Amino acid sequence: MYINKMIRQSILASVMCGGLIIVPAFYPPNINLAMPLISVAHAEVRMYTGVGEDYSNQYESQEIAKQRARRNAIKNATEQAGVYLRTYAQSINGNLSDDEISAITSNNYEVVGDVKYDKTVNQLSNTVTVIVWKATVKVNVDNAEVRAWLNRDAQIRANIVNQNNAAAQAAAENDRKIEDLRKRAETATTDSERTAIQAEYEQADNEFVTNLLLEEGNKLYYQGDYNGAIAKYNEALQLNSNFTFAYNNRGNAYSNLRNYTAAIADFNKVISLNPNDDYAYNNRGLAYADLKNYTAAISDYTKAITINPDMAEAYYNRGIAYQNMQQYNEAIANYNKAIAINPNYVEAYSNRGLAYADLKNYTQAIADYMKALTLNPNDAMTYYNRGNARFDLQQYNEAIADFNKAIELNPQYFEAYYNRGLIYHTLKDYNKAVADFSKAIELDPNYVVAYNNRAIAYAMSGNLEAALKDMNKVIEFRPNDGKPYHLRGLIYQMMGDNARAEIDFAKARELGYNG
Repeated sequence: MYINKMIRQSILASVMCGGLIIVPAFYPPNINLAMPLISVAHAEVRMYTGVGEDYSNQYESQEIAKQRARRNAIKNATEQAGVYLRTYAQSINGNLSDDEISAITSNNYEVVGDVKYDKTVNQLSNTVTVIVWKATVKVNVDNAEVRAWLNRDAQIRANIVNQNNAAAQAAAENDRKIEDLRKRAETATTDSERTAIQAEYEQADNEFVTNLLLEEGNKLYYQGDYNGAIAKYNEALQLNSNFTFAYNNRGNAYSNLRNYTAAIADFNKVISLNPNDDYAYNNRGLAYADLKNYTAAISDYTKAITINPDMAEAYYNRGIAYQNMQQYNEAIANYNKAIAINPNYVEAYSNRGLAYADLKNYTQAIADYMKALTLNPNDAMTYYNRGNARFDLQQYNEAIADFNKAIELNPQYFEAYYNRGLIYHTLKDYNKAVADFSKAIELDPNYVVAYNNRAIAYAMSGNLEAALKDMNKVIEFRPNDGKPYHLRGLIYQMMGDNARAEIDFAKARELGYNG
């Protein structure tokens, strides 16, 4: 019995000291704020009727005027939808910004039936005739997109918001150009003036079509069809090879497809066309970070901050880069700056909490997680991270409660099951530990540390056959790691098979593990 007790102690030590890491969940780098998922109100599709007008004079294309009227009608309808979606978001505790509401409505609509056009001809003078086009459109907007939005990756949300803002900026600039041309057309008296105005109208119409392609690409990006989005951005660039918004958006799409070389090339092009484009530097930094070139990423974030000192997301992203380089104090300083600029930056609080945890300042980490949960009480990741900090402080019941909440919010959260299993193992509740490790394995059949710890929990509860089966699985995953051979040797000892135990101990030593 004495030998078995010592063996059991060795196996138990393997759980607590054997490199079975409680992995913190990291918020990804991003360039905006948004709140994750919550539930209550019912989803529904609502129809909105929008009306828009545009007119054309003798210089303008009638087809383009109709398209402008249609665009204005859709904008009118989606603005109505935005009022409702804001109320709906608030009903499920989703505190969305105006930019986010606009991004959702601009990309989440379906035109119902045909657009109705009415045409009116107005003779303003002997030389000026204006044709007014009135478009009436019906669109469906699904409020379920609010929940989908809240579940999106933070970086994707940020990209969508910035792309929507850029498209709106391009459209507004084009509208201003058309209005200026119309004023000039009314006073043009010479053929040379009229010829020049005609040429400028054609250029403005080309820009309008280019902007429509940009918006179509953005809608495909929103839907996750990155290849389709790239095709639309390519079309836009064929019409305007210096269209920085299209390069930037195409770069984001390439990044989402993990084609970082193409993404960086697009961001380089934006910077060559506009050296003061802070978002191009920020986005290129994100691509470098995805390539784990954190030094280059930090350089780009720093350049973005130099251009725009109030760019909270660049500080936040630079903080993540420093954190990945294990420079935790520098990371905290950058998160502090991001929070100073934007006191409601949920992800910055959460990641600052992780940096404090890395410094073993678990009390401060928990304070940051609590602040993040005050701003977003339905974020499974933050409950998970707070559970890890409470685990490290040996606040086991509180940690279990946090993992329970994380699992309630995200039933697929296999790391939360695994870490809760570690606590149950620590409390010597081996049956519950086995149940949690089993659930983690069910959700991720390649979760090798869960097999390892389930084997140990089985051994501690006396189910040696099950323990042996799991440790065999660990060795199958890690045939060149000496430690699982050593652990299997201990299990063989507990089973009284000292010959096989010695073979495994020898194999472990051969692979460099001495127990």
